[in-house]
Amino acid sequence: MGKVLTLVPIGIALLAACGDGDSRALPTTTISGIHDVKRDSVAYGWTRPVTAKIFPEGTEKLGNAHSTISGNTLRNIVTDQTVRVRGDDNACVTCHAWAKEESREDFCARVPAFLDQPTSRGDGHDPVEAKPLVLKDLLDRWHAAGCPE
Repeated sequence: MGKVLTLVPIGIALLAACGDGDSRALPTTTISGIHDVKRDSVAYGWTRPVTAKIFPEGTEKLGNAHSTISGNTLRNIVTDQTVRVRGDDNACVTCHAWAKEESREDFCARVPAFLDQPTSRGDGHDPVEAKPLVLKDLLDRWHAAGCPE
């Protein structure tokens, strides 16, 4: 019989701060290990843009973000200084300088550590390493699919 996934609604986090801590504040909604995900089963990737049709959650701006997830590739989100999807309107490379030259394979290897970070509540009291649930969901699906191009 199939596995059952129970989701705990915590809302879409509005803020993300700089940090690389390893504590875990809230449960995350993940699909890794829950569903059998086939390689390339997500219709976005490192060089394929996220679209509203395939990831509707990515159409909303987080907090003060300049950009939305939708319309961007994961590569752009991770490496491009002008793409600012974070709630604090910083580019990911603002806090994660290592990401500027990151390859798909290297970034893929970092996703589990990202997913282990606390999940942002967006209430202004998050630990600095907290990550928005929508970004965790996006990267978890991509990682579970084998980090497709």
